[in-house]
Amino acid sequence: ASASDALVVGFQVRPTAGARKLAENEDIEIKLYSIIYNAIEEIKKYSNAKWPSDLEPAIEKLVFVGRLDYQKGIDSIIEHGSSWLTKSDRSIYIVGDGPLRHVLETESRKKAISEHIHFLGYRDDALAIVANADLFLFPSKWEGMPNAVLEAMALARVVCATPVDGINELLAHDQRQIASRQDWGASVQSLLSLSKAEMREIGQANQQKINQSYTARQMIYRYLDSFNGT
Repeated sequence: ASASDALVVGFQVRPTAGARKLAENEDIEIKLYSIIYNAIEEIKKYSNAKWPSDLEPAIEKLVFVGRLDYQKGIDSIIEHGSSWLTKSDRSIYIVGDGPLRHVLETESRKKAISEHIHFLGYRDDALAIVANADLFLFPSKWEGMPNAVLEAMALARVVCATPVDGINELLAHDQRQIASRQDWGASVQSLLSLSKAEMREIGQANQQKINQSYTARQMIYRYLDSFNGT
């Protein structure tokens, strides 16, 4: 079938290789426009936030924030959790809710790791939890622009992410934080083996990346560039 004249607009979408090939075969021009990211100044006020008083703190905290559904790849955390939780002072905190919560809780009990995996549901203080994380977990299967990673980086957290759209753009400065789905669990373990000084250095580099590209000033420059056609 041939494509008729049409205008298709997508938000936070990048064409796949297959889509590009199809467009080429159908003689369809794909136009990509600048993405202007939201400024993150408001997030930084949580940089010195204390750990919520109603949550039992572990010495080492692994944190996930997001909807508990297939897209977010949360099953990978349960799958690999037992290899990360060999230390009794390490716990995983899962912030968010969704259709897979009951299944994930059941699986964590089957694997005998439920004592160290805390399902917290939706929380207004999610950023305070992220600000105190030793490692931010991001095993998504697909994304547009991963805002949760932006927030974690703004708070100088170390991230372990799968290479979904936007991740290479955000974390290319330190490839240790990017891993394929097959290697993601091992990459989490590798990051956890780093010294406190090394983790702090990575977190600071992440924050610097955000400061360079995602502040209000940078957002204004992008708007001006878009208006000027540059």
